[in-house]
Amino acid sequence: MAKKRTKPRTAVAYAATAFVQLSTVVAFLSCMLAAQGAVLRAELKPAVLDDPRSPPLGAEAPVLRAPEGPLATAASTRLHALTKDLCSEAEKGKLAFRSAPGKTPAVLAPTKSQVVTIPDGANTVKVLLYCKNQMWYASSASMLKGTAGKETLEFLDADLDGDFFSPKDFMRHGGNAFRPVDDHRLMLLQDSIGQYEIDTSQRAPRLAIKPLPWPAWTDATQRLGTCLVAECRQLGGLSPFWLDENRSSLCRAHANYLDQNKFTFETSVLQTHAEEPDRPGYTKAGADAATKVVISFTGDMTEAVTGQIWSMFHRAAFLGPPDDGMGIAMKVGSLAGIPGYTVFWGNRASIPADGMPICFPAAGSRGSATFCAREAPGVKDDPNFYNTQRGLDVSVTYGKLPLSNIKLELFLEAKGGLRSVPGRQFSHERPVNADFDPKNSSTAFFVADQMLKTATWYMAAFRADLADSKVPFELVWWFETQQ
Repeated sequence: MAKKRTKPRTAVAYAATAFVQLSTVVAFLSCMLAAQGAVLRAELKPAVLDDPRSPPLGAEAPVLRAPEGPLATAASTRLHALTKDLCSEAEKGKLAFRSAPGKTPAVLAPTKSQVVTIPDGANTVKVLLYCKNQMWYASSASMLKGTAGKETLEFLDADLDGDFFSPKDFMRHGGNAFRPVDDHRLMLLQDSIGQYEIDTSQRAPRLAIKPLPWPAWTDATQRLGTCLVAECRQLGGLSPFWLDENRSSLCRAHANYLDQNKFTFETSVLQTHAEEPDRPGYTKAGADAATKVVISFTGDMTEAVTGQIWSMFHRAAFLGPPDDGMGIAMKVGSLAGIPGYTVFWGNRASIPADGMPICFPAAGSRGSATFCAREAPGVKDDPNFYNTQRGLDVSVTYGKLPLSNIKLELFLEAKGGLRSVPGRQFSHERPVNADFDPKNSSTAFFVADQMLKTATWYMAAFRADLADSKVPFELVWWFETQQ
């Protein structure tokens, strides 16, 4: 496991100030010790999804060809079945759409999206039609929406079966990226992690949001770290982690080991991600944990989370399911004279050969960072890669998907169309550092040559060959950078 090398603030200003760009910092620094609030309640009312940038990749379908492989989800398969006889290709990339078989078609321009009502047996359903990267897609437009206090939740009936809360459906919080509905039902609140419940016994479903009390063993830095990680996971279409006491205690033990041995960001990765029995602070449990954690050599939680999630390799530790919880511990100050140590123990994503990749930032996310944080190991063929401030590292984690000829590009939304963003691509075919990780964490990265523009929409396009498929595997999505 790599370690996160955080150089002194005076050496690389961008690494020290990066997370200041994110809106989470000001909100959380002042409220980590706030008292738990009351339960928030709201009625969920019908709403329409009309923004073509927002549909999650697992809930959309190409309308002019059948979805295949991992993209053939329950939602996409049903959407294609509903729209295939109503849509046909028109000239100049336009789409001819019929509201019912035999009807006169309306012609949709690729620069416009439209919510349409189509037949579904004896009923009708609302579908959003839109074009991305010269391909037409369909997504469910059927949502339920409710606002409880300052928290707005939306639930997308992705497969249009009338149930908005099944594992096949998606939810989003605060207008950010959609994520699958899961059994944990955790969400980020203003000063804590909360849990939502849905009461479907009434005609209009009722929403209840309850803040979870922080465990007594946690301190302010762990609470802040939990919320900052949750904010970043939200940008990836992922639900929050909840703190795990055992993992956190082992993170603290390893932070103490690092301190007692005066390790710094100059120390070998082989030493910082291990514990030797003859060294002070050694424990068997700490040694086992050392291979699973990621480390920032800082006593600032904001800087630590920044350096981990907005770098390439270290992000992987934060992209897995929330089931086992997360460990967080910080040791402020050190015997070595560095600011401190922050240790995280999260979960990595495990994507099977027929699974859906994780794109980060996710489709429709709002508030992404604009930079790529420095990390070790560096880029093997360019030792000076991080001497220039790089732009955001967009990632597609594909796991065991048998992909080849991978291409990941980024485009800036500008007047008159899209403009290609210069940058560098990495994948298992062109790894960042083959000595460290020849498989490149089964992830493709695009790192922009320069920092991205703020408050700007970008389109990412991923294309690869999928084994045993004659159709290219393609993902196209939008995300917006922070203000």
